[in-house]
Amino acid sequence: MSKQRIPPVSKDTLVTDLLSQLPAIVPVMVSHGFLCLSDPALRQAIPASLTLGTAASIHGVDLKALLRDLSQIAEQRSGAPPDEETLADRARAGHTARKGRAVDAGAVLVALRSCHDPELSVNIVDLGLIHDIRVQDDRVLVEMTLRKDDPHVAEALTLCVKEAVQSLGAARHVEVRLVREPAWRRSRAAPVVRRALGWTDADQ
Repeated sequence: MSKQRIPPVSKDTLVTDLLSQLPAIVPVMVSHGFLCLSDPALRQAIPASLTLGTAASIHGVDLKALLRDLSQIAEQRSGAPPDEETLADRARAGHTARKGRAVDAGAVLVALRSCHDPELSVNIVDLGLIHDIRVQDDRVLVEMTLRKDDPHVAEALTLCVKEAVQSLGAARHVEVRLVREPAWRRSRAAPVVRRALGWTDADQ
């Protein structure tokens, strides 16, 4: 089978175009920090004008490393997606690279995208539950709110946040502080989430 030509991948490449031309990149992009792409509904709601450069900036992703990995996949494509073992190796490599970085607020924010609201299956960052992140040496404080007062959800998300931050490797002390004010509103969620969930501008 002849190889299908994929345009060179650059910071100006549209995310929606790349996903339609090369669906196999989803696990690799997730491993780089685009955890929202693991949700099919959110993939459908990606703005048509969103470029890789803009997406990397929004999510705090290393654009150079991302473009390198995506370019390799595009160049090697031969009509079939990379095998699962190859994708898993790339995902593990991305995870190991992230663990080696010094902890900072951006890295914490990326890690927190692995924590999802149990009812909506949307990560707590894009849902707008994170109020503040403070990092001092190996100590991290995360201030967050909940959509509603539920002790079981509070316990589960608190544990998830601690484990996500500790997975970075450099954070030895993690504190999660639940705050009630300002109260959460749908308008705090990212536009892509509001569109995916059918929340209109009037849904405050």
